[in-house]
Amino acid sequence: MPLLSNRLVRCASAIGSPFPATLQDQRTSQTPETVRGNATRFEFGFFTPQGELYDLSNVQSINLKLQPSQTTSGTLADQTIAAEDLDLTLDAETWADGTKAHAAFDFSNAEMNLDPQGARRTLWLVATAIMISGKEVTLAAGNFFLHEDNNVAEDPPPENPGTLITLEQADARYLPTGPTVDSGFQVVPDGSGGFEAAFWNNTQSIYQVLRLTGAAGSEQITFHPLP
Repeated sequence: MPLLSNRLVRCASAIGSPFPATLQDQRTSQTPETVRGNATRFEFGFFTPQGELYDLSNVQSINLKLQPSQTTSGTLADQTIAAEDLDLTLDAETWADGTKAHAAFDFSNAEMNLDPQGARRTLWLVATAIMISGKEVTLAAGNFFLHEDNNVAEDPPPENPGTLITLEQADARYLPTGPTVDSGFQVVPDGSGGFEAAFWNNTQSIYQVLRLTGAAGSEQITFHPLP
């Protein structure tokens, strides 16, 4: 029973054949593809048109890009591997059994979290070698399918959703019975060097000072003229 692994794209590219050659996943004989937001490993074997493996000992680095299309700029995903990360021991047997590849690129969930713009988007995949001489060689290029699985996570709820009533409603719960009091207030001097709050009395159309009087346990709220 095989262990579940991340998505894999495995392509054999014949360099020197008519460009662009049709890029196929070796395992499915179909256009390579993945699903939005899924970590994906891209493995490549580079062959001559006659089916012989290339010797990549003169390669300095290989870059893999996902572009919006063959003619549209704006790289969507991009990764480069150096010469020391190439597998020069690849042979026909290990390519056929899937155990080795010339070059492997591992793109994370985040790197593959691209917008499919619908159920499926056709992107353009291109792999390019920079040789030790500095010359550039396109190793592989072709269509690549990105599918939407509609597994979009909803935004998490806020940690503190706030109160369910407004400030005015909360204030109104604690207003005394008696004169009709509006929520408007102002801070006024208390006549002894301090300050106190004055609320608008709708009944008399004046500001009045709201005070708490009485002994502890039997306090009363009363209204007083401004000092």
